[in-house]
Amino acid sequence: MAPLEEHHNQRQLRLISVAFKEASIDSPSFRATVNFFHTRVDIFEEWIDKSMAFYEKKYTHSYDDFKRTQNSLLSQLLPSPSMLSSGLVSNQGYTPSLVSNFLFDFTEYSERIIKALKGNDILNSTPLSELISVAIDPYKACRKSFDYYQTKYDSMLSTFQAANIREVSIDPETTKNDTIHIFTLQKSYLQASLDLIEAIYTLRLQIDKFLLDTMNNMKSDSIYSPKDGSRPLDLMPSMNEYMKDYTMWVQNAIDGARALERDIENAKKQAYEYTLSHITPSEDINDYDIRTISTNTFVDQNIHINKTPEKSGWLFMKTYVGTPSREIWVNRWCFLQNGVFGTLLLSPSKTYVEETDKFGIFLTNIRYKPEEYRKFCFEMKIFNGNNSASQDKRKMIELVFQASSLKELKSWINAFETTRKVVSQLDKNSLNYEIAYKRFSPKYIEFASSTTTKIDQQITTFDDTTESLFQKYKCAFSEYEVLSVGSEKIFNFQTIITPISTKMTNLAFLADNSVYGSYCTNAVVANIWGTTYWSDYSLILSTVPMNEERTTSKPTTRLVSPHDKIIYPKFYPNAMKFYDLQFKNLFFSIDQRLSKITEEFLLFKFDAFWCPNKKQKFASTCYLTQYNLYSFINSVGFICLTKVNLDDLVSIEKDKATRTLIRIYDSSGLQLRVNVLFTDPEAVALKLQYLLEKKASGTNDSIMEIFARFSEIDKEMEEKRNLERANSDSSESVYDSQLVGSKHDHELTFWNITKESAELLNKRKMLQKESSVYFSHNYDIPCKGLMHLLFGDESQAFPKSLFLARKNGTQHVNWYWKQKRTNKTGDVILSRKIEFVVDMTDNFLTTSKYSDNNVEELSLEQNIVKAIDNKYYEIDQTPVRIKLPFARIMKVTTKYIISEAYDPEKSTSENKSKSPRNGSCFQLFFNIDFLDCKSGNPVKDLHFLERVYLDWAIHFAGTEFFLFRKVIRFYLEKMGKHGKVIKAMRLCGLIGVSDEATNETEKHEVITEKDIGTNKDVNVDPIVDRKQYDARYTLNIISKVLLKRLVYRVSNLFFFLFRVIISLFLGSSTVVQSLNRYLLFGLLLSIIVNLYLSGRSTLNFWSVHNAEKKFNNFMSDSGKFTMQRSIKIDDLDLLTEYLAIDENNRAYNKFQEYLHDIDHDFKYKTTRKDLAVKRNELLVELRILQNMERELVQGEYKRFLLEEVDRCEQALREVPDLFTNDENIKSYCENCNDELTRVSRLLL
Repeated sequence: MAPLEEHHNQRQLRLISVAFKEASIDSPSFRATVNFFHTRVDIFEEWIDKSMAFYEKKYTHSYDDFKRTQNSLLSQLLPSPSMLSSGLVSNQGYTPSLVSNFLFDFTEYSERIIKALKGNDILNSTPLSELISVAIDPYKACRKSFDYYQTKYDSMLSTFQAANIREVSIDPETTKNDTIHIFTLQKSYLQASLDLIEAIYTLRLQIDKFLLDTMNNMKSDSIYSPKDGSRPLDLMPSMNEYMKDYTMWVQNAIDGARALERDIENAKKQAYEYTLSHITPSEDINDYDIRTISTNTFVDQNIHINKTPEKSGWLFMKTYVGTPSREIWVNRWCFLQNGVFGTLLLSPSKTYVEETDKFGIFLTNIRYKPEEYRKFCFEMKIFNGNNSASQDKRKMIELVFQASSLKELKSWINAFETTRKVVSQLDKNSLNYEIAYKRFSPKYIEFASSTTTKIDQQITTFDDTTESLFQKYKCAFSEYEVLSVGSEKIFNFQTIITPISTKMTNLAFLADNSVYGSYCTNAVVANIWGTTYWSDYSLILSTVPMNEERTTSKPTTRLVSPHDKIIYPKFYPNAMKFYDLQFKNLFFSIDQRLSKITEEFLLFKFDAFWCPNKKQKFASTCYLTQYNLYSFINSVGFICLTKVNLDDLVSIEKDKATRTLIRIYDSSGLQLRVNVLFTDPEAVALKLQYLLEKKASGTNDSIMEIFARFSEIDKEMEEKRNLERANSDSSESVYDSQLVGSKHDHELTFWNITKESAELLNKRKMLQKESSVYFSHNYDIPCKGLMHLLFGDESQAFPKSLFLARKNGTQHVNWYWKQKRTNKTGDVILSRKIEFVVDMTDNFLTTSKYSDNNVEELSLEQNIVKAIDNKYYEIDQTPVRIKLPFARIMKVTTKYIISEAYDPEKSTSENKSKSPRNGSCFQLFFNIDFLDCKSGNPVKDLHFLERVYLDWAIHFAGTEFFLFRKVIRFYLEKMGKHGKVIKAMRLCGLIGVSDEATNETEKHEVITEKDIGTNKDVNVDPIVDRKQYDARYTLNIISKVLLKRLVYRVSNLFFFLFRVIISLFLGSSTVVQSLNRYLLFGLLLSIIVNLYLSGRSTLNFWSVHNAEKKFNNFMSDSGKFTMQRSIKIDDLDLLTEYLAIDENNRAYNKFQEYLHDIDHDFKYKTTRKDLAVKRNELLVELRILQNMERELVQGEYKRFLLEEVDRCEQALREVPDLFTNDENIKSYCENCNDELTRVSRLLL
């Protein structure tokens, strides 16, 4: 994701994980952060232990003693009911029971109060258990793994680096194996570091959740619920508002963290893989052979670059301690950036980062040092010169550094030589060339190296610019190592969580580091942003000049003086100064290219959640200046800096449905959704909108005026909240029956109208009463926006909306507004002239047809006689005199009023808010009079023709109002739905007032939309040397107009009748055509169906026909015969059964031969055939009878079997012993069951 760019070409947020980056390189900022956070966790756990011990050992016992004493007191507050029931009181029937009930209820109430004082056992509560299991225990596990691998890695690395290369046992193979072993351990340390960072952010968020749940549990005891079921009583209502915001913050933060879980894993994976690709040891055995190192390979002479390289990392530095001196090697974070070399180191407590002096590249000289007994060492000589701040008077300071590998050694030496080469080619007057000869002492004593080794003291000096932040701001570390500024704790300044959080981070915010320019890494930035180069993420590009290419190739003409200071105005609040320093250190200090003091001052800040979509939510702190809206996003370790130029914004709107949501619209249509927390969202929206309108109007208010307006907004919002609370309280009580004059103003049904509102209301009512005709229409745009639409310098509303003006004229002129003092009242008004070409028929007739001259111009004067910013505008227009045939001169006077869409009387004394309204009302008043020819006064008695002219004038006044509505609608559609005031100013221009005054005796100040004049009508003097009339309608013109209108009416009538006839014809033809289409479609469908059915019928017909034809042909060939079925009995069987002939009967055998002879076979054929047919019929009938008899018998038989089976089952249920012991019954029942099964199978 990427910061919002100046032209919004990229509408994404670019998130950077500073903590993961610092962890991956194991920077001193990372180590200080995790170490300092661990001290916070230890303090938190210590608080838990102490609080638990105090609660269990002291508070509980004291509470029990107090409760017993309280109970004893309650029992003696009133006499016992038994005492009162023995004739002591007059109301013997009710007083004893009443006292008993009162004591019972009061005792219960007291117990509730005492229970609220006791509170819940938060140390044994569910929130604490959840915190320990979800966050603290996982953090401890990660911390234990981290400590193990860090200690082992540091120890093994120190041992490996301390090896004496002069010993025979040191060979390349052993060195390589040791390096690979250290690399394996370093991978585990890297993974543990990344896991620890994730655990830290999880623990931070879970502690917030724990605090929220704990406070909610404690607050739940403050809500008293009466036994009668009435409305619960909140004993602590003041905390509801900020508890709601805190609840929403925690919930949004949890939701945002959940949405970023995959991004966190990806960031860890990328950091892990990227680091491994850079720390993987070489496989070449020659890289571990100290004897083969050649200095000729350190610098690549063939590489040509035009920018200085950047190099940083841990190096072992040789130094000395004690007396006599003892040599030791210490780890230092060294860096080379922008031609400057310096070192950073952890403080003795290892909870923040310190720095030494920084040296320009031309003050250093570096060479490989093979004579050292350690491997991969190089020597740096620093020119000490005449540095009076240094206690070492030697000309050169010798430093010896040790790299971890040959690759690192070559990289450092190559970086120095390349930087020297690039800087030497720069312009001698450039900033970067000047820096190369400079030595920079630490700016603040608190961030200077406090290590007492010899070399550290030589390279850490103080000059006349070094100062102490503790003395400057009277700071000190109080309990829990919390910074105090004067008498205020630092948390009162609402410090925020930064990418790097160390013990000195809050103090670093007080350093005006952005003034001096970083040039390179320093301790102030390292305690806020870390050691990584983040200049590319700076938002200062469009704010102050800088080196665009981040190189030294483009010289800067000025080195920021160390004496430059941020000079705050006297009225600038002290708390705002801290916020301003915080703002500048967050957004500008990371830019090492800064070469000019930023001139933006913070106006106010607020906390919010940016919601780019429905899933993602980013916690952010927003800072507003005169020119830009900055946002610092820090969500579970992901950082993003954004800047939105106020010139690119058009509207800030408070969402009506959501209490905390405001919507920010820019000119490209992008909508930014921001949930504002811990600050009134409406106040934030009003402040932002105020600045937008001021920038759009070109009015640059001073910071003092802006703060004054912001104070007014805060006061208005506070009054509004008090009124809402009062209304909320009164809504639960009974209203006073007195409607007018009630002692509570918010309970009034009728209210007192303010004097100003009453005057405006009366004036509008009088104008409506006195005008000949008036028109009104409401628009969804504030009054100021509508005023600019109609009367802005670039607006085309005039004279295009005037009836008498030519709509396409190129000679129209709208002059600028000028100040003018009236002769009668002496009031100052704004006046302008508009000149236009006259078209008396609104383009109904061509001008040449009724005018001798092709061009006739008319000049009118408009006067703003009253203006209440964004509430009420009144504009008068000089009268137009029209000459009509057979009538006196007609005078048409026009007045424009733009006011809020609601009645002014609704602005009661309690609601004087200057917040902009969404709607406005545009009113147009016309006074049409006929003037007496002699006196020039209006006449009341009109003859018939003048009354006709009056009706015509009223009609054309409506036409003019329609033209106004058309122009306004055109502009509104062009502007869209949001930011209408700003867009109206940009689209139609401002209402510019010329410095030249019309009254030469006085010069007045420029007034732009201020409250000018009074509520009285301002009679503007007529223009000098004005003609008797401005437009003349001759009889010729009127007759032509009437004739043309008559022709138009008749033509329109004929066209109307023609259209009706054509419409009827077309309608009928359409119906017929549609009907024909339907019929045609049905006919085609019917044809297709008939063809399909006829085809099938034809196929069947011809199949049957062919079969019949073949059968007939066969029958005609075979002869006619009848098919019959017969049953034959062999003659032998018949004789055997009925004649009883012996087989040896020769006569019978001879007879058989006789029968088989073909010549005698026909003799019995017919008779035997008839008998066979008859036999078949008889056998069929016999079979039918047999089946009928069988069905009858089997049905009866089956019913009998069913009854027997039922009896057997009944016997088995009722007399089981008899059924079991009697074999006959048992066998009989089994037989019945088998027979029933067999019969059922036969029937099937």
